[in-house]
Amino acid sequence: MKRIIKISLILLLVGMAVIAVVPFLKEKRAERKYENELKKIQESVIEKKSDVNVLVKKNKDCIGYVQIPGTTISYPVMQTKDNPDFYLNHDFSRNYSFYGTPYLSTYCDVEKSDNLIIYGHNINGGKMFGALEQYKDKEFFNKHRKIYFTTDKKRADRALVLSFQTVLQLSLQVIAMTT
Repeated sequence: MKRIIKISLILLLVGMAVIAVVPFLKEKRAERKYENELKKIQESVIEKKSDVNVLVKKNKDCIGYVQIPGTTISYPVMQTKDNPDFYLNHDFSRNYSFYGTPYLSTYCDVEKSDNLIIYGHNINGGKMFGALEQYKDKEFFNKHRKIYFTTDKKRADRALVLSFQTVLQLSLQVIAMTT
């Protein structure tokens, strides 16, 4: 009887371990897929010097590309008027993604707005907008003041004038830019 209880407990523990590990492995696989797709996008825009039109042809929601040299920030920027937060948890190809894709506020118009609000996750390890944490260091701030936002019509070079972080219910990072 004790032997049956021991075997049952071992099987229960093994089953629980499998149940705990499977979602973790699925998330890791999805993360690798996301990073590979993002790397292809970054190579096509930056290394091959192609314009944003290539991305717009692949996904009509793409309205631009944001890049901050010296950081890991190099992403397509999306916008959907009918489902404003869609890209909060979807990748460039419109698949579910924990990381999401940076997206422009529906209140902003790339053609008319002086100020653009781009949303994205602040992920530890410098992923997504987590790289903005580096701007807490004054020396880094002074060396990395250029921000590039490219649309299908133009490339805007912006100079970072300030960066601050505030804590509400969420951690927000705000960048102010000037031409």
